[in-house]
Amino acid sequence: MTRLMLGIDGGSIKLKTNGINILKLEMIVKMIRLERKK
Repeated sequence: MTRLMLGIDGGSIKLKTNGINILKLEMIVKMIRLERKK
C-alpha cells in the first residue's frame, strides 16, 4: 500500500503526513466503490 500511495503522489514522500495518507486512502476507497457500482 505504501508503494501505491507513493506512486500516486510523489509529494507524499517529502511530507510524510498521516493526514495526507489518510486522504489518499479515502480517495482509493471511493474509487474502488465507484468501480463496484459499475
